[in-house]
Formats: sequence, C-alpha cells, structure tokens
Amino acid sequence: MRMLLFKIFMSPRKIFNWLLVMFSQKFRLINTLGTPVHCYIETASYCNLRCPMCLKVQKGYEFENRNMMMDQFKLIMDQIGKNAITLRLWNFGEPFINSETIDMVNYASRFHVITVISTNGLLISPSLADKIVNSKLDFLIVSFDGGTKESYEYNRRNGNFEKFITCMENLANSRGKNPSKGPFTALQFVTMNTNRGEWETIRSMAEGWHFDKIMLRQLNVVTEKGEKLSYVEQDKLQVDKTNFCSNFWQEIVFNSTGDVVPCCMDAGPEVIMGNIYEKKLHDIWNGEIYKKARQKVLKNLESIPICKYTCYKRNNKLVFD
Repeated sequence: MRMLLFKIFMSPRKIFNWLLVMFSQKFRLINTLGTPVHCYIETASYCNLRCPMCLKVQKGYEFENRNMMMDQFKLIMDQIGKNAITLRLWNFGEPFINSETIDMVNYASRFHVITVISTNGLLISPSLADKIVNSKLDFLIVSFDGGTKESYEYNRRNGNFEKFITCMENLANSRGKNPSKGPFTALQFVTMNTNRGEWETIRSMAEGWHFDKIMLRQLNVVTEKGEKLSYVEQDKLQVDKTNFCSNFWQEIVFNSTGDVVPCCMDAGPEVIMGNIYEKKLHDIWNGEIYKKARQKVLKNLESIPICKYTCYKRNNKLVFD
C-alpha cells in the first residue's frame, strides 16, 4: 500500500489534475478543467462465462469476440497515463482472454498508475500465474461466488468448480515460489440468495490459497424497469437512491472497439461519447456530447437512460441477519 501511495504522491502532475477534477465536480463545471483520474480499458470484450446477474446477459447483448491490440492500448495510455491515478483493465469481458493483457499492464506501469485486474480466474494456468506474479500489476481481484460446486456453477454459468480450484492452486503455487513479488490479491465474494451461508467456507478456501484479502460485496440489482431481481430477497434490500453521478467528472471507460462511455455499467453500450481511435481524448472529454451529458446529470440524472435504472443501484445495501 505504501508503494501505491508513493506512485501518486511522487507525481505532482497527477495530484494537480485530481484537484482540478474535484474543483470541476464541486462547482459543477460542464467544461471540466482536468482529465479522468479513474479509467477502465476493456482489453477483451468476450467472456467465457454467462453469469445470470451480469448486465450483458440480462439484457441479451452478444459478447463480441474482440481483443484490444497493443498499439490501440498504447494510443489510449499515451493520452490518459500522465494524469490517471487508477487503471482497471476490464469491463464486461474476461481480461485474460487477451494474451497481451499482462504486457499492457507492464506498459501502463511506466505512467505510475495503480493497475487493477478483475478476473473469473478460470484461465490462470501455471504459466499465466507465473506471468501475473512477475508482472507490475498492483491488484488482482478474483471473483468466486460459490463455496460449493452447486452454488458456484449456478452463479457462474459455464464455469467449472474443479477447474477453478486448480487455477487458484496454480496462482498460490506461483506466489509461493516468489513471495516477494506479485500483486496484492483479493478474493471477491458477491452475496446472493444462492450462496448465503457459505461465507465461512469461502474464507477458509481464500486463506488456503493465501489471498491477501477477502472482499464481501453486495449484488448490483438492475433490470430495465428497475425491478429487484430474485437473486436477492426483496425484504433484504434497501435502496439508497441518488440523483448525482461523479463519473462524468472523474471516470472514463474505453471499450475494445474504441468507444468511450461514462460508466462501467453501460452494457450496450447505450451512451457513447465518442471513439478514442478517431478523436483525441480532450475532444471527447470536453466535447459537446459529454458537456450535454453533464448538463443532464445536473438537471436530472434519470434523464440519461443507463443512469435511470443503474446508477443508484450501486448504493443498494444488503442486510442479512
């Protein structure tokens, strides 16, 4: 953690840009003074799973089999890297489907950004595990939503419980051989009706695989009509609705197509701000489409389609006995 703070505080430019971004957000500037501090880059658009709680699956969108090329990644990083603080290398696809993802991490490290990858873990072979551990990746999040074969394979459709166990052993073995190397690792467990009561099992397994942290998360509950899903009992759900979104000032998402969207929850995508392969970042970030979107956020967040049924769901709270 100290090294991550060192990355940020050794860059006056990043700090200054962050101050500009927060000033722009505080005073609701339509033409923002800074550039995005939190960035998503989708290295692969395809996913090997079909999880029922995934927005892309829920809405019936196809998973296109597209990988971002290294030169495309560099084009983006060369524009965002000097000011960005965090970089998440995924969106709706599985990042390790792209064989160049770790090479992209290593390139991004030149810009002293905090790099994060979230994966379903099913592609972590012994060789990939070694590559991860020897990379410059800062955080690795592995999603594991079932402590039994039944619950795991229900929540992670197309997944294989035994294969996941093997992949985690691959990662643990590689980390054991290189204890001073590798990213900070977290096992993420999303709590749902289908896996309630498995917390102790998950914790025991995570400790056996030597994860640094266990992340207990709530399910983001979204349908086009704003209905509550059956994955969470309705009487266990509390909705904390908001009418403002900081993403339009702080965050940006680059899909593998080059399309720029304001939110990682836009599965379509439905709200496209421009294409980074066709325009410069500044022309998109403070372009007419983005400025009009910020005006809508200030007047009525729900006038933006994806925000109406998505944004406030981030604050849903699960309350269990």
